[in-house]
Amino acid sequence: MVLSRVSTSALPGKQTIFFYALWCLSAVVSSFFLRGGAALAPVQIGMEIFDAAFTLVWVLALRRDILRLYVSSKAGFKPYLVALVAAYPVALIIHSFVTVLERKFSLPVVSVARTFLDGGFGWGVVFVSVCVQPAVIEELAFRGVILTTLADVMKPVETIVVAAIAFSIMHFSVVMFAPFVLMGLYLGWLRQWSGSLWPAMLAHFLHNSLVTLHEARAIFPL
Repeated sequence: MVLSRVSTSALPGKQTIFFYALWCLSAVVSSFFLRGGAALAPVQIGMEIFDAAFTLVWVLALRRDILRLYVSSKAGFKPYLVALVAAYPVALIIHSFVTVLERKFSLPVVSVARTFLDGGFGWGVVFVSVCVQPAVIEELAFRGVILTTLADVMKPVETIVVAAIAFSIMHFSVVMFAPFVLMGLYLGWLRQWSGSLWPAMLAHFLHNSLVTLHEARAIFPL
């Protein structure tokens, strides 16, 4: 009986590790295509399609309970108001932090929009790929699947921290590691506070939209 309980309690952790490993696998596979000379933008789009399909299949097959996060809300409109009001300050802080690091260490400036524009795609593709897809799919994966699954064996604060770190690592950026951890903590807090994925999705969408807008027309002072 004791071994049975241990095996059952370990299952959420194993599921989370397996899910996360498959999520990271798409980035690893993409790197092989890039080394083979493939263009960055099509590979990026292919990776996003795989991540979306895999995450949706996982939820429908194993964690349909997560779907309740699209209909439930325990905090009313306040989390949405916070997401709206905090959008620009959060984006400004993250942008300023990254800009200072890039200048201090002479790092190349990364442009998320140029990846697609230089590949022959328009701003519509940039909007869907950079703003919509991460807000919908990454939130479903990290604040949905990972955070909810870990909640079976961890305390709420612990699930937020682990999901935030996993979220940051997944982006494979040393410069953005700390900002993405903080962003993940913020999004996880919105999800826990509201009991819904919608506020975190809104915050994620607004952040990426502001960053993308800055690349088209400067809206941040730095």
